[in-house]
Amino acid sequence: MRRPRRAAALLLLIGAGVAAWLPGCGRPAGPPAGATEQVFRFRLREDPPTLDPMLATDQLSEAVLFNVFRGLVELDPATLAVRPAIAASWTISPDRKTYAFRLRDDVTFHNGRKVTSGDVEYSFRRLLRRETNAPRRYVLGPVVGAKAFTAGTSASIAGLRIPDERTVELTLERPYAPFLGMLTMLAAAIVPQEVYDDPAKSYVRAPVGCGPFRFARWEQSNFIELLAFDRYYGGRPALDRVVVRIIESWSGAMQEYLAGGLDSLDQPPSANDAELRARVE
Repeated sequence: MRRPRRAAALLLLIGAGVAAWLPGCGRPAGPPAGATEQVFRFRLREDPPTLDPMLATDQLSEAVLFNVFRGLVELDPATLAVRPAIAASWTISPDRKTYAFRLRDDVTFHNGRKVTSGDVEYSFRRLLRRETNAPRRYVLGPVVGAKAFTAGTSASIAGLRIPDERTVELTLERPYAPFLGMLTMLAAAIVPQEVYDDPAKSYVRAPVGCGPFRFARWEQSNFIELLAFDRYYGGRPALDRVVVRIIESWSGAMQEYLAGGLDSLDQPPSANDAELRARVE
């Protein structure tokens, strides 16, 4: 029986399947006894270069991290309009320079702690710190004092204010229409200070965010496993588990797909290979 084609949904994962054995030194955890586990498995050609959202600039890293992290706002995948995420709402001043974000009160990090405006302040300071060396710190470049903070000539960011634990205010040097859209980028994800101030940098191997999936484990050159986060503010995902298979060879990935070990294809067969295309359509 021919399997239906499934699109590679890397940012908003959909679909379900039955977990397959993953080759290598281990395997992801199985479903609880008596339950039918909902799993989505997709392929990356190699390990992500980074699991730090403020350092990620590549599709491999983003395919994993967009499921683990959230920022103040996000893009609606259907319309590409900016919509609320951690921020429940926002207002923009008449001069179009000050953005006041009101945070949801039900957002929780994967370590169990509630997200506050202090976490937004910490995350934005981390993004702008010279030591972080974030390639996309320009996301906050329009904010008053951002460049001076990065340069080390100011200890604070003049355009970043935290009036209370649920409010964040960002003031720009001048009106900048794309600013909200820039805040949907992964670099503007909100992270917990107690995890990302760790001198040992354990977050490099075990990222902690507040997105729909929490990081479970990473066996390099084998798989990355994400688990549904029960306390996700947007509601528990329909999927119980996401398995990111690291398969370097395209032919190997194709065989895994045909055998049922993958639920999506990131590279279709050649247009000249009619027989193989017929098998996957």
